[in-house]
Amino acid sequence: MIFFKKNKLLTILLLLITIFIYYNFTRETHLDNKVDPNSPFYVNDLYTSKGRIYNDFLNEKEKKLYMIMLDDIKNHRGQRYISYSELDCKDFYDCEHYPSYIFEVFETEYPELLSFATYMYEDKGTGFQLLYIYATPLKTFDKLGELKIKRIISDIKDKTKDMTDEEKVLYVYNFFGENYKYDRIFTFTGKNQSAFNVFINKNAVCAGFSKASSIIFQNLGIEAYSVIGYSTGYHMWNIIKLKDKYYFYDGTVAASIRNKNSQYFYDGLNSEYLNSYSLYHSDWYPKVETDNYTKVENGKVTFIN
Repeated sequence: MIFFKKNKLLTILLLLITIFIYYNFTRETHLDNKVDPNSPFYVNDLYTSKGRIYNDFLNEKEKKLYMIMLDDIKNHRGQRYISYSELDCKDFYDCEHYPSYIFEVFETEYPELLSFATYMYEDKGTGFQLLYIYATPLKTFDKLGELKIKRIISDIKDKTKDMTDEEKVLYVYNFFGENYKYDRIFTFTGKNQSAFNVFINKNAVCAGFSKASSIIFQNLGIEAYSVIGYSTGYHMWNIIKLKDKYYFYDGTVAASIRNKNSQYFYDGLNSEYLNSYSLYHSDWYPKVETDNYTKVENGKVTFIN
């Protein structure tokens, strides 16, 4: 009691810090993804990656590079030299497309690589020099961010637990529009490609929003995929499953417009608008419906069966 009277400001500050740590990092969460920590594809408990593309679409050389790069990124390594002989390649031109192809796999299949943003590679004559770019400087920051993100997703699960899948999709879409924004200032910085930047810094570009959407939807029990392709330029968005059908979903639209009264705000749920998107690697994903599955009347969104 004497300490409190003499150190009132310090006590209040310690109390606020304690509340902040509890709410953001130690509060109980309710995530129930079936994650096998012994799987070679395991990253963390936020999302379950099962190596679907690895198993179904990669050749042996690509699989070898995939595992090398995945281990590097999971351990937050900054760079890696890989000799062409290690990949059974004759020279640079024999396997020059492999790094970019594996990167596209990671972009779409590993949203839980939270701070991994992008990469660069260079021909060194006898091998590749790979450089990995992250939203955070240290792996420790990734782990702290993961704890906070678990709390964010747990709160979303609690608030949507009694909703239908359609209502959950609309909730998440509105959540993006209300809480996050498209970064128009630092659009081309690597960190803005990450899910970490969405959840922690509340801004990103399309890649970040696509990955964050996949993480949220899987935790809500909705099948979802991050996908890459072309709209007005290179773009990332999602495929989601509703009532046994698959549709495009683009949370970037909500984060870009951020005004529910705009006639364009719900275009990211509007198949008539999203049909103009061109999907890369369409064989990686289920067939998408092209019928319009939402309509907006008087500011209310209705999902059409």
